Parts: sequence; C-alpha cells; structure tokens
Amino acid sequence: MGIPGMTWRGDSIEDVEILPELPSDLVRLLTDANGFILHEGALHVRGACLTPEWHSLRAAWKGPHAFHMLYNDLVPSDIPFAQDQVGDQFLLREDAVHRLSAETGELEHMADSIQEFFANVGADIERFLNLG
Repeated sequence: MGIPGMTWRGDSIEDVEILPELPSDLVRLLTDANGFILHEGALHVRGACLTPEWHSLRAAWKGPHAFHMLYNDLVPSDIPFAQDQVGDQFLLREDAVHRLSAETGELEHMADSIQEFFANVGADIERFLNLG
C-alpha cells in the first residue's frame, strides 16, 4: 500500500487463523506490514499476532477487553484495526472506517474504505487525524 512515515513494523504474521475473518483489503495491508506505527506514534495499526497484546488485533477485537464490550455503540463485527496517539480507535464497520472517540464513545465516519483512509493519512496525517 506504500504508506509513508513508518517508524516501526510488527514481526511476521503469527495469528494466521484470524486472516479469513478479515476483509481482504486489511489482509493485504497486514501481509505487507504486520501492523506498524506511523510518525513516532501518531497512528498504530494492529497486527495479526498474539503477542505483544498491545499490538494484537485479536486482543482488541475478540479478547476479554475487546472494544465492543467497553462501548455501547460498537458491535462484535466492528474491527478495531488501529488507534491514534490519544487512544481514539479506528474501526472497520462493513467496508467503512470510523473513528471511536475514547473519551465520549461517539463514532465519526472517516472514509468509505481502508484504501481511502490510508490515502488520506498518507496525504496529510496531521490534518486528517486532527493531530494538532
């Protein structure tokens, strides 16, 4: 996908069992880089791994403290694939990307697809993710 600004990359995929449950665009992203951090922590994309737990997509999506168990407006099919530097979560609901405010629990539509989301991140991460 050619995302600029990677400052950390996850190790190889170890949680292959989760891949068939994910949308193909997310699988392609994780195949290129099994999760990563952009711009020194501005955005963390979780990987298909079991450890470390902070990087595990499975833990965030299906673990005992999964985000859908913590926020009323989320459902088990929402995939929390990333988070920003203040703890807001980015999740896939069907094909669209939404931001979940960690503080209020409100959802905000960010992009119609994961490709559009990362195109916007790559064009101007600070403005798009409101990092100022």
